[in-house]
Amino acid sequence: MPQSLIRSIDPISLCVGRYTTPAGFFLSPIGSQQLLFERVSSAYTSAEQTTVIVTSEAIVLKTRKYRESSKLVAIYTRDYGKCSLVAKGSRRVKSALGSPLEPLACSCVTFYKRRNADLHTAAKAETAVAFRSLSESFDKLTLGLTMAEAINNTQMADDAHPELYDFFKSCLQRLDTAGEDCKGVLLFFYFGLSEFLGFAMNPKRCARSNSTVDPASSAWFAISLADGAPLTTQSAGDSAGPLRLRSETLRYLQALADCADINDFDAACDARIWQELRDLFSRYFVHHLDKPVNWRTDQFLAAMSGAP
Repeated sequence: MPQSLIRSIDPISLCVGRYTTPAGFFLSPIGSQQLLFERVSSAYTSAEQTTVIVTSEAIVLKTRKYRESSKLVAIYTRDYGKCSLVAKGSRRVKSALGSPLEPLACSCVTFYKRRNADLHTAAKAETAVAFRSLSESFDKLTLGLTMAEAINNTQMADDAHPELYDFFKSCLQRLDTAGEDCKGVLLFFYFGLSEFLGFAMNPKRCARSNSTVDPASSAWFAISLADGAPLTTQSAGDSAGPLRLRSETLRYLQALADCADINDFDAACDARIWQELRDLFSRYFVHHLDKPVNWRTDQFLAAMSGAP
């Protein structure tokens, strides 16, 4: 019970069954209990609605219009996880909340965070890292939005994972500095995200025999979605299933597993390898997540590449 509330009530008065109100009236035992209950309830309600001002580096996942001049912003912060903000007046021309709260912006965001609330209020935002080429390249922008949508669909609100934030940020930085052929950055992101979510792939070992898989040993390899691992010809048998990868694609997937730093990975990717691995990751995440994943940008990429 709050100390201020304890001091405001005379325990002797409660014991004898009466309490003197500020106006000088006496309450019956029932009235005393009712007043005590109301004051305690009010104190705890106020505590639940406490608002604090917090600041954290964040990446903007998505935005949408809100009323005449504002917008709703979903951000992924390093210190507080995914948060939803209302940025009042941010759509006005001279608003300081404009460009720092655009999709894929990496900004230092100050906001009023309400306890036990789903929507908070943006107070200030300043660009922390400028991704200059993302907005200038249609392909890079689409790939970056695909990453942002994946984070938005897999992360819970107010659940901070600083390591995942740093990984997400490093992938966007690599995408920003890569050449026009940069689809490999998204594949690297998908591979790393599966590890953060707890179902990392193991493309070097057979899903059944646990033996080392050499991509040169076969032209095609069946893939186990449950294990995220290939099946050798002997292990696959006749029930391999429809999902298969060419040896070149499996070799690329093994290269993803070997690379620990996105800056050391070649962002270029062959078109056929890209289509096969995009399909693999799409099925793999749907298989392991409890809810269906509807990544609109991923579907858009599939349509643009002509994949089924």
